[in-house]
Amino acid sequence: MSDAVFITLILAVLIFLMFSVMLFSRPQVFDNLSEVVAAPDGISIKFFKAQGLKAAEEKGGEVPSRHAAMDLRGKTILWVDDNPENNFHEASMFEALGADVTFVRSNAAAIYANDAKKADLIISDIGRSGENETGLELPAEFQKQARSLPPLVYYVGTRTDTVTIDGYPVTTQPAELFSKAVQALRGEAS
Repeated sequence: MSDAVFITLILAVLIFLMFSVMLFSRPQVFDNLSEVVAAPDGISIKFFKAQGLKAAEEKGGEVPSRHAAMDLRGKTILWVDDNPENNFHEASMFEALGADVTFVRSNAAAIYANDAKKADLIISDIGRSGENETGLELPAEFQKQARSLPPLVYYVGTRTDTVTIDGYPVTTQPAELFSKAVQALRGEAS
């Protein structure tokens, strides 16, 4: 056996051993890897369910149903929220079904991002950075800029009504958010 083959074999064994030690010393790594195994149609159902469960545990309500979903590959969701980290699990649900989710923190950034890549849906909070109703100004700002507003769903921490004065759906629950978003992406009235 030549020296080059021997060295290559030793390196391969060392890499395998390092990976094995890392994988078995941290079982959660293995668990996370098993969750992202895609279903035959390319949709990660197990990951979708796990993220939906985590979102429901954090925000309350029921777990979103994959049965009400659609294949979201090729769909773009623009999410406007000054605290995007609060919506990690919800965004992950949409991504598990193939959607491209982009977060921005302001109405102005939403217009800019939508100009760069037309969104199929906008999800927005209403209150941002201590301003109670900044999100409600989003449709008017799109109109003021002579931009076409994609379907819009508001996802908030607390709500008093199920729709805004302009008729946009408002929800606090992950399952309802998912349902309203899928309806909007299908072009159905909410």
